[in-house]
Amino acid sequence: MAPWLKFLIPFASALAGLAVWVALGGLWGVALFIIFFLSGSIAGAIIFKRIATPKQIREDLEARLKND
Repeated sequence: MAPWLKFLIPFASALAGLAVWVALGGLWGVALFIIFFLSGSIAGAIIFKRIATPKQIREDLEARLKND
């Protein structure tokens, strides 16, 4: 479940930011969209580190190295 949380939390916050952007429009909407996305990305990383087992963290790092 931990790897999915790393994806779902930023995705959900980006969707919320997109809804705010559509509702507000203009520069404030774009700024809040960026803030929502960045805060969701940070929250997703923190929650992943707290929930994931050492094996899942190792697999995540290995997958990143293979893809780069």
